[in-house]
Amino acid sequence: MCLDIANAIDYLHSLESSLPSFILTSSIVVVSDTGERSTCYLHVGSWLLPTALPTQQFGTNKLAWTAPEMLVEDGRPRDEKAARIFSLGVLFGEIATRRRPYVADWHAKGPVQADIALAQKLQASRDAIVPHDLDGIASIEFKNVIAQCLERDPKARPTAKEVVVMLTQCRYT
Repeated sequence: MCLDIANAIDYLHSLESSLPSFILTSSIVVVSDTGERSTCYLHVGSWLLPTALPTQQFGTNKLAWTAPEMLVEDGRPRDEKAARIFSLGVLFGEIATRRRPYVADWHAKGPVQADIALAQKLQASRDAIVPHDLDGIASIEFKNVIAQCLERDPKARPTAKEVVVMLTQCRYT
């Protein structure tokens, strides 16, 4: 499943036209009843409404998939592809654990406070980003793929094509 999603993102990143800004979350990945195929549903409405501005909302649990650099309003151009790779790493952890990212914080603090704490942590800390506990669940190779996707520096993240290659090599699909 992870390989199918990575292939879909690689295809989208290869398109000539620019994609609208979107956060890749499990809520926009559709899986068939058999679980063999997966498809990305990409909020087509955002393509149809060019005046729609993205808004940051707390308590929606979407911040968990948001790359740290996307939380900063500094006027610099953003690398949407690198941000999607970050989201892909969070999604891979969710697939491996079958749990939402930061689920313990979400239950302990509630959705709004958990999102606010996460936004502060993503912006203020330089620590590694670990939305899931993968110990005993995933192979070292798969954990490495996720860790590379979750790099704080967007330039240090792999491309979608590189993620496909890494997943193929570690044989975790």
